[in-house]
Amino acid sequence: MIQKIVFIINSLRKLPDEVKDLLFYCENYYKQHPISVLYTQHAGHSKELAFTACRENNDLIVGVGGDGTFHEIVNGIILSGNKNVILSLIPNGTGNDFCRAQQIKFSKDRFIKSIVNPKVSLYDVCQLNTTESITYFINIADIGFGGYTAFLLNQQRVSGFGGGISYTIAILRSFFTFRKPKIELSLDGKLYYSGPIMMVAFCNSSTFGNGLIIHPEATPNDGHLKITFLGDVGFWDYLMNYRNLKNGNRIKHRNVVYLQCQNASIRKISGRTPIEADGEIIKESDIYLEIIPQYLPVLKY
Repeated sequence: MIQKIVFIINSLRKLPDEVKDLLFYCENYYKQHPISVLYTQHAGHSKELAFTACRENNDLIVGVGGDGTFHEIVNGIILSGNKNVILSLIPNGTGNDFCRAQQIKFSKDRFIKSIVNPKVSLYDVCQLNTTESITYFINIADIGFGGYTAFLLNQQRVSGFGGGISYTIAILRSFFTFRKPKIELSLDGKLYYSGPIMMVAFCNSSTFGNGLIIHPEATPNDGHLKITFLGDVGFWDYLMNYRNLKNGNRIKHRNVVYLQCQNASIRKISGRTPIEADGEIIKESDIYLEIIPQYLPVLKY
């Protein structure tokens, strides 16, 4: 049975009643082993709380929030160096794309059974290096159109315009204002492409952008970094393939290619190259990415 549990909760989101019931149950059931319930207070706080929880040798960190919250917690865990702590995810964000792709749906009863008789899956993690920083992600990072869309989405949220429709608005805005950069893409140390791109998505999982399945075969436990390469595609291509993106069908287009590798790098030739990882904005730079297989223990429930 799992003993020391820390809940890290995104305080900007209202807690569902079933999650409140779980917290009440744990606080009473674990009287001899008190649980910790921590609420975020600012951007980046989940990362700090996860780092401290790992250093205090807790057994389980339960993230309650969306993809951004999980992104921060994963980075806190990895930076701590603690490879024994288990992560559990309770989706309570806007998109919940990683949990949606992994079919993680919260149930209080299943969760309680899982901490009494834990079963763990080992997930791959991706490392993204820029000239100034190292970031880890469990879902998807991309450069180009997706990074630009994430930038606009964050602007909209700051202005008070959130919710699922905000993703659609940001995507539509991007098509009319984004300009394709020129880049060099190398896979496993060999130059693959040089020229303009709409987007290169690096996928540890399949889904981003509030339910868009950008790489149908990407899973976080196969030891491969999957890539969706979009060259000269535009607004009408998106409209024509929107149903394919929602249904998880491969896009059949001469400028859309599905790839896989162990590591990849991008060097900018010209233009802006906005980057995002799990929805978090990364400062523009040349980048290097690699897969770290079976690194992160994740509780199954």
